Amino acid sequence: MQLKCASCVSEYLEKMNSNGDADWEMVNEGITLVPAWQMQTMGVQQIVACVALPTCMKHIGMKETSAAERALSSGLLLPGPVL
Repeated sequence: MQLKCASCVSEYLEKMNSNGDADWEMVNEGITLVPAWQMQTMGVQQIVACVALPTCMKHIGMKETSAAERALSSGLLLPGPVL
C-alpha cells in the first residue's frame, strides 16, 4: 500500500464535496514525512502533538528564515527593534 500525500487527499475530498468531479490521479504519493502540529480538545484539556504527515514535493513549503523571523512568527518575540 502506497502512502498518499495528506494535502493532496484533502484537496481531492474538497473537490469531490464541492462539485463531484475530482480525479484520483491528482493525488500524489507521499514521498517524505513532514512534521505538523496537531491540536485537539478533550473536555477541558487541550492536547498538542507533533505528528509526521506523508507529503509530496509539491506541498512541501520550504523557505529560508532567520532566527528572529521564526521567533516572531511563533509568538516568542514581540514586534520591534531586534538588538
